Amino acid sequence: MTSSVPWTDRLSTGTEATQDDVVRWYQSTREGKAYVPTMIWGTLQTERTPP
Repeated sequence: MTSSVPWTDRLSTGTEATQDDVVRWYQSTREGKAYVPTMIWGTLQTERTPP
């Protein structure tokens, strides 16, 4: 996945090749970080009291 091919060109023949590239890249990664903007950390969560 180091090529600079536009997404429309990469996906014009389907998504299988791109998905395979991503899986291979993921499997070869030793460490990773992710940012999920909608996730609330456990220490910030409070118990919800039913009405």
